[in-house]
Amino acid sequence: PMYADDEATKKALMRSSAIRTVVEKAASADIALLTTIDLTPKTWIIKHGAITREMLKSLIAAGAVGGVCDQYVDGSGRVIDHELNRRTVAVPLGTIRKIPHLVLCAGGSFKVPIIRAALSAQLAHTLITDEQALRSMHRILAGVDLTKYPLDGPLPDLPITNGAQARQRRVIEMARRENLSIRQLGRRYAESRSHHLVW
Repeated sequence: PMYADDEATKKALMRSSAIRTVVEKAASADIALLTTIDLTPKTWIIKHGAITREMLKSLIAAGAVGGVCDQYVDGSGRVIDHELNRRTVAVPLGTIRKIPHLVLCAGGSFKVPIIRAALSAQLAHTLITDEQALRSMHRILAGVDLTKYPLDGPLPDLPITNGAQARQRRVIEMARRENLSIRQLGRRYAESRSHHLVW
């Protein structure tokens, strides 16, 4: 990540021809590969000295669950109001969101909060993850595995499992009522702050 010393320096850098060229190239891209930053105690940004432990604590206190493209976001994928975000020199998420195909690459159960946030913010059309992260996301949905069905197809007939039956019924009813695909349902459900992600 590139952090300016202060907001004025960040604004000057964003106006520079070098940074403007990068932002313009991003805006005209057809596809982008995105990665995430977790905010666990073992996060690489601490290990490599990008930020201090005190800064990590202040990001969490401000509501951050992680970072996407060096911008720290809350559980709904909104960029939080934090001085580090105000000093970060990066392509704005609003610009990234307009790229036609976004591929999010993130793995490990510790990345589930930021994966959910990125999906909620529509910062991924394709998710590349590992089995551990996928299992964690399936546990959130009481073990129902949707990975064998097409993401842009309708929600299949699913058995109600023993766990979280009320939540499962709400999801199924919403999908049927609004004729949502699995992808649309996942995004819709993730946007609800009182529920977990279905993908």
